Order: sequence, then C-alpha cells, then structure tokens
Amino acid sequence: VMTSEAPFAGFKHYDIINAINDRPKLFSPVQDWDRYPQIPESIRDLIRKCWSFLPEGRPPMSNVKQRLAAMIKER
Repeated sequence: VMTSEAPFAGFKHYDIINAINDRPKLFSPVQDWDRYPQIPESIRDLIRKCWSFLPEGRPPMSNVKQRLAAMIKER
C-alpha cells in the first residue's frame, strides 16, 4: 500500500513459498528504502519490527494497531 506496488511483484508463487519455507533467507517486502521516500520513518520502523526474524522481536498486533492509530492522529 505504501509503495503503490503489488506485494512481491515479479516473483512467481513458488518463489514466494520457497522464501517463506527457507526462513534464513526470508526477505523484507521493502529492502531498498531509498526507492520509497514517501514512506515515513515511523512506518519504516514498524515494518522492520514486524519483519524481525525472531518472533519475540515482533510487536503484538495490539501494539501495531495502537501505533498505526497514533500515526493517523498525528497526520
């Protein structure tokens, strides 16, 4: 949504499945932040945390919801 691109654009379905199954090589949906200057740093930070390799590094959905609601109010 933030990048105006389809998620995993250019990847075949089996490539996405293989990437999910091959956790050490799992890739973030946005690896090149410079291509997306329109994405605020607060959103980038949230995306990074949600894509943490370790589950305990990912925020619970209640926290994600709160952070997004706060970001909307700030606009």
